Amino acid sequence: EADKHLGAIHRAIIDYRRIKLVYKALYAEHPTESKVDPYYLFFRDGFWYLRGYYHLEEGMRTFALDRIVSLAPLDEHFVPEPVSPEDELSGAFGPYVDGDPVEVVLRFDPEVKGLITRKKWHTSQQEKELANGGLEVQFVVNGLFGIRQWIYRWLPYVEIVAPKELREDLRTDLASALKKHDKKGRQ
Repeated sequence: EADKHLGAIHRAIIDYRRIKLVYKALYAEHPTESKVDPYYLFFRDGFWYLRGYYHLEEGMRTFALDRIVSLAPLDEHFVPEPVSPEDELSGAFGPYVDGDPVEVVLRFDPEVKGLITRKKWHTSQQEKELANGGLEVQFVVNGLFGIRQWIYRWLPYVEIVAPKELREDLRTDLASALKKHDKKGRQ
């Protein structure tokens, strides 16, 4: 499905041609329709994405190509703002470019320290050894959605130190998960 949109989007990017996009976000109940000024395409985690100016929300936004219901090039051109894909994507955790920069500080238990240090997970990653043999890792990421999924895969060996909002989200999500798992045998 996404492949059929690649060529049309690429041509629109090259021609600075605005497109009409009908898009159904992952958690949206209904698709939305808006004009988009397409800036660039990128590929992350097995999916193609479009980054562009979304007229409905008057700001830059990322669109997963597989969530596009329909698109049509318009007879309208745009003058692009200076946007650096390299700068934008370097702040992303996974494909999640949208969001303001936020500092995330995590503490990992010694049991998983080797798994964390064997890879550079993000360009901003900074590490500090802890006295207990664990590891403190700091990132500056664009928004919390992408890193939240990554953090959750390290449970129960990770503690969120900052930001407070992410720490509270984890508490809420864990309480919800416990509630589901405390139910006596589902029928």
